[in-house]
Parts: sequence; structure tokens; C-alpha cells
Amino acid sequence: MSLSNYLSASSIGGIKALHDAKLQNNIDFKLVNTNSHISAIMSVVVGDADVAITTNSPLIQLTDESVKSKIRYFESGFDMPHLFTIANPKLSKEKIKAIKTALLKFEASPSGQLFFKDTGFQGYAEITKKDTDAMKPVLKETKGFLGIK
Repeated sequence: MSLSNYLSASSIGGIKALHDAKLQNNIDFKLVNTNSHISAIMSVVVGDADVAITTNSPLIQLTDESVKSKIRYFESGFDMPHLFTIANPKLSKEKIKAIKTALLKFEASPSGQLFFKDTGFQGYAEITKKDTDAMKPVLKETKGFLGIK
């Protein structure tokens, strides 16, 4: 089972689903870390893995029909934000606000709307305390599942 990264949002969601199904790493399956979502998908295409855990965005971005014809995909039902824009904490609040404003302006622009349509990303949303609180038990389970302290 290939992953884009052990701690990517999609991997965390997939690992949670496996954990909830009482499946065990290295017993029921073996996780393999790859360099990207496309690498995880391609490991299935070339037969190095039976399954890849990824998000829908790389599937939307995948345009090669010969590759698409070699995969089948399904949704896990686990929903969470999966793409984040992260600022260095050394940046001032004003600079971060200016960056957020520019990104939201881009999202509303014709080229931004086309970008989001073509990539499968849904747009920007403020991460709330509810979002981060919901992630805490999932991260704890994921770290335990992977043997990370």
C-alpha cells in the first residue's frame, strides 16, 4: 500500500480508516512511503503496490488516459482539509494578512477559478480551532499506528 508521505493528510485519513477496520500494518498490509501522490498512484500502475492512498486532486490532474485506465478508485468517506498554505512564524501578522488577501484575490479571479477547477482543489478556507481539535485524536492514532512517538 503506497502513500505520498506517512504524515500527509490523505495518508492520515487512510491510516485512520485502516485502523478503524482493525487492519494492522505489516500483518494485513505493508505501507510504502513514496515521494508524491503521483508516485503513489504510479506504484499501483506499474505493479509495485496493490493500493495507493491519495486525494482526489492528483486523480483530477492525471490526464494520461492510458494510466487512468489502469487504476480504479473509490472514496474512503474520511473528509478533512488536505492542502495548506503555511507561513513562517517569523513573518509579521501584517505580511501574513497581505499574503492571505492576495491568495483570496487570486481565488476569486478568472485565472484562479480556472486553476481550482483544473486542479480539483476547492479553494481556501480558514482553519478553525474545531478543525485542529478534530485532528488531534487522528494524529495520535496515526502516530501510534506507525510507531512514532
